[in-house]
Amino acid sequence: MDDGIILLGYSGHAYSVIDAALNNGSKITGYCDFKENKENPFAIKFLGKEDDLAHNQNVLFFPSVGDNILRKQLVGFIESKKWGQTKIIHPSSKISPKTTIGHSTFISSGAIVNALAYIGKGCIINSGAIIEHECKIENFCHIAPGATVAGNVKIGAHSFVGSNATITPGVTIGQNVIIGAGTVVLKDIPDNATCVGNPAIIIKK
Repeated sequence: MDDGIILLGYSGHAYSVIDAALNNGSKITGYCDFKENKENPFAIKFLGKEDDLAHNQNVLFFPSVGDNILRKQLVGFIESKKWGQTKIIHPSSKISPKTTIGHSTFISSGAIVNALAYIGKGCIINSGAIIEHECKIENFCHIAPGATVAGNVKIGAHSFVGSNATITPGVTIGQNVIIGAGTVVLKDIPDNATCVGNPAIIIKK
């Protein structure tokens, strides 16, 4: 795998992904999207739609979009094509060697992932977020900047934890949950709920 990384998607979130990859010494070969992005701050080559790509076993692919469901679709596409997969981790993050991190996951600058944490595939652990010991973050979750996930927390697939939110130890968060920015979660949250406040209250199911 020496022909670099092709990104699927190229906008705001992709810029953070590119920055992390370049800081790791990786090469970004180009990007695919439904159309060429007029803004191109990193001068990345547009390769057309991902459907148009010929198979190249020497290149890796990475879904560089912030939306959980779209990212899931792109990971499924990569897997169906049996293309090479990777994860991208900013060198300023601190990751315990006793962790499990799935492919297609992005860990941004200043994030901390502590011992025995599990992070599934296609996740985003954003800038300055903290994932404490023995947490389980299931596939296609997004932990926003500055969020703190305390020890032994479980977060179901496709969930979003907003900026500077806090989830206290041992709490279980269901699937497809949205936790608002600054929310403090003291007890379990069921599937498909939206919660806000300190302490958290459910405002939508």
